[in-house]
Amino acid sequence: RILPHRPLRAQGRHGDAADLLRELAEGYLELGDESRAAATFLALVEPLNIGATPGAAHEAAKSAGELYRRLGDRVGLAKLDENVALIQHREDRYHEARERRGAARRVLARRGLTAAVAVVDTNRAMNYSMLGRSRMATRLFQRAREVFSTQ
Repeated sequence: RILPHRPLRAQGRHGDAADLLRELAEGYLELGDESRAAATFLALVEPLNIGATPGAAHEAAKSAGELYRRLGDRVGLAKLDENVALIQHREDRYHEARERRGAARRVLARRGLTAAVAVVDTNRAMNYSMLGRSRMATRLFQRAREVFSTQ
């Protein structure tokens, strides 16, 4: 799978990456490919969030969510929840981010997506850390580390 926005992000050009992803998502919609459009809107959330444009990140998430719901894609919605939680974390909304990640984790775990669960656990650990719950954060970091060390 080619991810043309990644080199731009690696260069710190998050705005350019977002522009490219937005254009791709719109193109997929014009072609009637809602699945690729949803995945592209999902990918758009991160550079918008990193680029400190949370309003636009929420809009991209909304677009992805509408498409994933229409497609009945629970895994896509769970991955979207993780990305929305990144926005919430950046907005210091740690409790909400933790709850959203918990819901995403349950869906991903039921599907056996171990690596995706480990990513969510790592991010949940950051939420717990920010909430002063270092023991829980440490347990989650350790659990994720075990998964990543076997891959």
